[in-house]
Amino acid sequence: MKGPSIGVALKMKRVCILTFEGNPVATELFRLLKDDYETFVLYTANRSVSLVEAWRRKRGTRWLWYNLLFNAAARLYGVTHVPEPSWKELKDRCPGSFLKTDHHNSELTRERLRSLNLDLGVLIGTPLIRPEVFEIPASGMINLHQGNIPRYRGAPPAYWEHRNGEAEMFVTVHVVVKGLDAGAVLEEESFSIKGHGHFVVSKYRANKMSASMLARAVSKRLDGCKGEKRRIDTRPNTVPEYPLLLLETLRLLWIWLHKKGRLSTVEDEREA
Repeated sequence: MKGPSIGVALKMKRVCILTFEGNPVATELFRLLKDDYETFVLYTANRSVSLVEAWRRKRGTRWLWYNLLFNAAARLYGVTHVPEPSWKELKDRCPGSFLKTDHHNSELTRERLRSLNLDLGVLIGTPLIRPEVFEIPASGMINLHQGNIPRYRGAPPAYWEHRNGEAEMFVTVHVVVKGLDAGAVLEEESFSIKGHGHFVVSKYRANKMSASMLARAVSKRLDGCKGEKRRIDTRPNTVPEYPLLLLETLRLLWIWLHKKGRLSTVEDEREA
């Protein structure tokens, strides 16, 4: 009986990262995976500060306000996540691996995923994905969630932990199933957020540990790991209501007016 051909024996697993353009965690994950797997990135335009997108989306104006606030705070605290090599550099080096789509639940997305003959999909910063999309890869999809499951499902990450006075924040990677952040957990880590002057500092730290966690979860899932199932019995978080957004805006303005005394400690927090 003939053994497997060399081509079959050496066939690499095929993984696709679904994200939005320029996502720093997706950029770092692509770099970590590309030598061990045939890795693709299927991305949409970054619409986080789009007025048109805000008009179309439910809770869109709150979502837009929050993103503008977050971006301003990140610049003020100096915690913008800039991976090396950058998204553009990797895209220029591997142009056939970066594919653009219109929406992660669209027919175009489904066609492209089917054409790639994937073993696994990885979600980073996408909307809720429908079963007809996440069931396409042979081993389904996994999702990055920066928050404790089940208590901190939904978004935005880090904000509600700070708002509720938590001592720590979790980063998890879970299997994608029908339901928001409801799948079995493959990877989980936590870190202290005590002393972080603003939730953007905690979000920055969560971002810095996310790519390596995702890479380990990819390996586990492709090896057949099913993860740890958890009881989902709490309501998910959502974008803050307008009074809280106004409060955060005023707080950030106050910090900006006193930034010389404040931001010297933030640099210490980044090195912690």
